[in-house]
Amino acid sequence: LFSSRGAMSSSPAREAQLKKQGAYGKVKTHSEGKLAQLMHVDEVAYALYYKVSGGLVSKLSVNDDDTRFCDDKLGAVSRSFAAVIRQLPEKCCLDVLIFYLVLRALDTVEDDMEAFGKDSAVKINHLRTFYRVALEDPSWSMDGVGEGDEKELLQQFSKCVRVYQRLTPASKAVISDVTKRMGEGMADFVDKDLGEGTQTVDEYNRYCYYVAGLVGEGLTRLFHACGYESAEFEKGALDPSRPIATHKQGGLDKSMGLFLQKTNIIRDYLEDYVDGRAFWPKEVWSIYATETKSLGEFAHPAPGSPEE
Repeated sequence: LFSSRGAMSSSPAREAQLKKQGAYGKVKTHSEGKLAQLMHVDEVAYALYYKVSGGLVSKLSVNDDDTRFCDDKLGAVSRSFAAVIRQLPEKCCLDVLIFYLVLRALDTVEDDMEAFGKDSAVKINHLRTFYRVALEDPSWSMDGVGEGDEKELLQQFSKCVRVYQRLTPASKAVISDVTKRMGEGMADFVDKDLGEGTQTVDEYNRYCYYVAGLVGEGLTRLFHACGYESAEFEKGALDPSRPIATHKQGGLDKSMGLFLQKTNIIRDYLEDYVDGRAFWPKEVWSIYATETKSLGEFAHPAPGSPEE
């Protein structure tokens, strides 16, 4: 499943050159020194084995400049999914790659808190119409939104659209439908005051469903569209009457998406709070923020700690 947290290139040199989107880079983060990293002997051994064995060989067929751009951008905007996507069977590798880039582009529009100024109506319109404007116009592009590689992805999005339009009708239908529903869900949260997070666990689950749960559904449907899963499997996996969680979104595919999204939200708590757009629900955090009654309380050093 895809994270929706605006990840940038995994290259340290690249990251040093580019301003990170959102609050990334505004908050000091922890990093281990080289010596500390080398103390993880098992990880070093696996890294050396991976290097010596030649690493993973991509199964993606790159036969034209547009596909080459998509493959390059996949590696640039993905922290970890690029290698996984490139290992998928050849018949669905390109479909999932385009699915990822389309949702990454949509996510970049949602994440940018400055490009649209105070006119949220423009941003909402882009999110709600992305599936039928950006995906249907082979010359469409957007400038001035996002940072670094995400900005470049939108600036040259027409290359992704041309590859998308070469996919099978079944794959295009899945990608368009998920993009439509995700964009509409994102638009519902644009004007919400998220400075102190979402209000309830139900609202929290609903946001996570829109930005991650739908990805699980989309992948399941794409695997069927590409011939790697049966219609029976798709129907059973997406059956809303078989929820395997305590949320209302249903389905194991969506539960996995919510789990990964919540992991990212907890990890990025401080960055999101600094950016004025947090998601951790007040229904939960208010139980523990007993001093200031604010979501920012958890960033304060504990009384008596060395950091105080």
